[in-house]
Amino acid sequence: MDYIERFIGKTFYNYRGRDAGLFTKQPQFEGIAPTIVVTSTVPEELPAEYYGPKPPSLFPPLSWTNPEGTQEVVLVIQDVDVPTPSPAMHAMFYGISPEITTLPSEYFSRPNPTYAEHGIRLGKNLLGSVYEPPRPLIGHGTHRYFFQIIALNKKLDGLVPASKATYSQVSKAIKKEDIVGWGQWIAKVERNMPTK
Repeated sequence: MDYIERFIGKTFYNYRGRDAGLFTKQPQFEGIAPTIVVTSTVPEELPAEYYGPKPPSLFPPLSWTNPEGTQEVVLVIQDVDVPTPSPAMHAMFYGISPEITTLPSEYFSRPNPTYAEHGIRLGKNLLGSVYEPPRPLIGHGTHRYFFQIIALNKKLDGLVPASKATYSQVSKAIKKEDIVGWGQWIAKVERNMPTK
């Protein structure tokens, strides 16, 4: 199977760069520059053996500072280099309290994520999981994963479903005047043929 995947990866090598489809490229973000600095304690070039599709499939811990007036935070994670018409949605979380400014690995990592204990709500992603770790095609080169933090001056309660909200539902619920700040951390992952 790895050889087939590598063939597909090489064939579609130049199909990448779907940055225009990022959540923070939607019309309501026009003219709003990123002001939130998002950091992680792990390097931006994530080692696939720890942060990829095979266990332990860790979530990279994130930290940031919320702007004054933040009522809720949304986190959207997308792969813009997947060879599809739009970025792949790896995770979407909403209902994040403004008191939360750090997301440790254990909140979203398999097999027992603890995000719900902290009031965080789960949106729909491409495979219906809590967090889908990076899994670029073998031989397709480096993929960029955008961890986008959006701070809102309102809560999304009543505007989107309590759980499993879709990308479209969350995007439509957020208006330009609701955004008090946003920022992103970009991770890079590449997968090569496994060595024997």
